[in-house]
Amino acid sequence: MKRVALLCGAVALLVAMTAPSAWALSITKTNNTFGSVDFSSDTRTVDIAAGDITMGTRTILIVTVTLDFSKCNFQVNSSGCFGSGFGNFNNEIEFLLSSPGGTTVTLVRDFSPGPSTFSNTIGSVRAEITFDDLAGSALPTTPTNGTFQPVGSLASFAGETAVGMWSLAFSDNRDGDPLGLHSFSLTVETDMSVQPPAVPEPGTILLFGSGLAGLAVWRIKKHKTA
Repeated sequence: MKRVALLCGAVALLVAMTAPSAWALSITKTNNTFGSVDFSSDTRTVDIAAGDITMGTRTILIVTVTLDFSKCNFQVNSSGCFGSGFGNFNNEIEFLLSSPGGTTVTLVRDFSPGPSTFSNTIGSVRAEITFDDLAGSALPTTPTNGTFQPVGSLASFAGETAVGMWSLAFSDNRDGDPLGLHSFSLTVETDMSVQPPAVPEPGTILLFGSGLAGLAVWRIKKHKTA
C-alpha cells in the first residue's frame, strides 16, 4: 500500500511540473529610413537577432506588418507628397515581404501580372496600413488607414525561424508619380516552449496537494508499522 501511495504522489508532482501551457513571445522591429521609387524598386530590412528572443524555440506563430507610405502625383519626400501633377496611378504599387528562410508573401500587388490591389485616383494619397491575416476585411481599392488582410497569406511564414534578416521590397512600376515609403514595422510572435515563472493555476495546486497527500499517507503507515 505504501508503494502505491508513494507512486501516486510522485506521478501527481510530475504532471504538475510538466503540464504544458500556450505561450507566445512578441517582438517588433521598425525601419524608419525613408525611400522613394518611381519606375523602380528598393528594399528595407529589419534584423531579428538570436538575442532578441531569449526564451522558447524562435519558431514563428504569427506575423503582422505595418507600412506608412505615400503615392504622389508629382513629388514625394520624407514629409509626404508635394506639388501638383496629373492622376495618381495606385495600381503601380507593389509590396513584397521576405523572411530569413526565403519565403516571400505579396502584401500589395501591382497591375502586372494583376489584378492590381489598388485603383487609380486623381489626388495624392498617404496611408498607414497594418497587414494581418486575421483582419476583418480585404484591402480597399484606395490606400486607406486601417488593418486589412494582405493579398498573400502571412501564415506562409509559420513554422520558420524568426531569427535573421527580413526584407520588404517596394516597387513603383511606371514613372511620373512616385511611391514613398516612410516606415516599415514587423511584428513576429514566436512559440515559447519554456514559460517564465508564474503563479500556479488552481489545477496545478491541486495536483501538488495530491502529491503531498500521497507522501503523507506513506509516512503515516511507515510510522505505524515501525
